[in-house]
Amino acid sequence: MATFSGGQNLNFSIPVTYLATLLSEIKQITPLSAKTTTKQKKSIIDDLGGRSVEGVIGVQLTWEYPCGQCGDYAFSLRNQLRVPVKDVYCLVVFYDRSDNPIDVDVVHYSGIIPPGLAKRVTSEVDGSAQKLTTAVGSSTPSTKVEFRILDFKIIE
Repeated sequence: MATFSGGQNLNFSIPVTYLATLLSEIKQITPLSAKTTTKQKKSIIDDLGGRSVEGVIGVQLTWEYPCGQCGDYAFSLRNQLRVPVKDVYCLVVFYDRSDNPIDVDVVHYSGIIPPGLAKRVTSEVDGSAQKLTTAVGSSTPSTKVEFRILDFKIIE
């Protein structure tokens, strides 16, 4: 007896006499536990040796108020996988002109990011980070800003 999982109470059966004929024609039966199957790759995570945070990246940080010193900023979280993700946790590290870390921010984006797309995320740090990383009147830092993806969930 077989069941089709996509149907509602849809089952198939064949008479035992047919099964007996089939079994007599089979030369050697291999147990299912001895068979190996090759799983098709579902995402680039498989290429990265298992679950990896490299499937989601942070890019394009800009300050929300380039002339002010409030520290409000926005950046994009880009999903490079072939499956949607959600609950992305990201660490944003701001560096000064001497390449020393001066401030960090942990950002949680709880929404869904579809495969191959990006979502704009906003957050804030101390206003001094903006002053130490960006020329007055500019909307983008002139120093290094590092995005470290800490965790995310894959939506099956």
